Amino acid sequence: MQSELDKLIEIMDKKGMATYFTTFGKGASKYGKRQLFTKTPEPLATVWTWKYREAKELLHEISKHLTPEQAERRTIHFINPSLKDIPVLGSAGITPTLYGGLQLIRPGERAPYHRHTAVNFRLILEAPKQGAYTTINGYRIELHRGDMTFQVPWVWHEHGNEGDSDLIWFAGLDAPLVAFLGGMFYEAPESKEDEEHIRKSMRGTGEDANKMFGKSVKPVLLNYPSYVKEFNTTYNPLVYYPFDNVINALMVLSSKGEMDPYVGYAVEYVNPLNGGPLFSTISTSMILLPSNKALKPIRRVENAVFIVFEGNVTFSIEGTEQIKAEPHDVVVIPSWKKYSIENDTGSKALIFKYSDSPLFKYMGVYRESFE
Repeated sequence: MQSELDKLIEIMDKKGMATYFTTFGKGASKYGKRQLFTKTPEPLATVWTWKYREAKELLHEISKHLTPEQAERRTIHFINPSLKDIPVLGSAGITPTLYGGLQLIRPGERAPYHRHTAVNFRLILEAPKQGAYTTINGYRIELHRGDMTFQVPWVWHEHGNEGDSDLIWFAGLDAPLVAFLGGMFYEAPESKEDEEHIRKSMRGTGEDANKMFGKSVKPVLLNYPSYVKEFNTTYNPLVYYPFDNVINALMVLSSKGEMDPYVGYAVEYVNPLNGGPLFSTISTSMILLPSNKALKPIRRVENAVFIVFEGNVTFSIEGTEQIKAEPHDVVVIPSWKKYSIENDTGSKALIFKYSDSPLFKYMGVYRESFE
């Protein structure tokens, strides 16, 4: 029989109201609610993995039915199964705040210009020796395996492949977060003339951007052209991280000192203006794990995505069977799940990681636990 309290809770629910007992407190489960105050984080996402071979096969299959003109961006994106029934997140969330997926551009194809308020990085997984490129905010960047490129909010970008083999990259965005919060804007050129005007507004190459912002120097912005001044913000102006720079840094690091037992040999892709993370919503790093080495278990308040770039590793994650990952496989580890990574092979492994840790650090709730 329904109690007077139950009746009152039902009336409040119909009027869009609730009370602490049924939302933050221990009465939440009785009324089918998710308790907000929990002793430790209880993330919405779940541990999951996607195999690159399967995703690549589907990517090629869908390319038979979707042209670049139809699709605008021909992709396979990874959806965390625990988020499927949540609006916005259920259509594109690898975690509650992040998107992750693959994009294919075949030889002779081009993905047209557009821009949006969500930030976007791209880790190049496969590319021809020459001819693959992206143009971001006027910089034409030649793409090679292992390079990372990106764009900040609301800059024009297009991609193309003038080479002789497929171009495939892993893309990461904060689009689920931006859309969920109500901050998404998107625009495409209204005409061929507008697109051509954008295409002609060239500033230089990816090397130009790298020399200006990525060589331990920072431009004095007072008398520089407006296109340089506009980067005097919290957003990253670099747009291009060549793989050679990353692997060279890791090789020096691994030859000079002891490996950190929790993170391996790792380098972070940083904003050269302030030394901070790649974006205010996403941090990115590359980890080198030598042969026959394992990282000690750790917990972090972050939703993390790992892409095995090179080698074979095993993830041991709390509450989950071990996950054996091959090159370009993707593994998601939600907030506060204890995990470790092991490389029990005879060759080194490279693991790319991105996460929403800057958000938790900004809010002052980021934590780590070493076990």
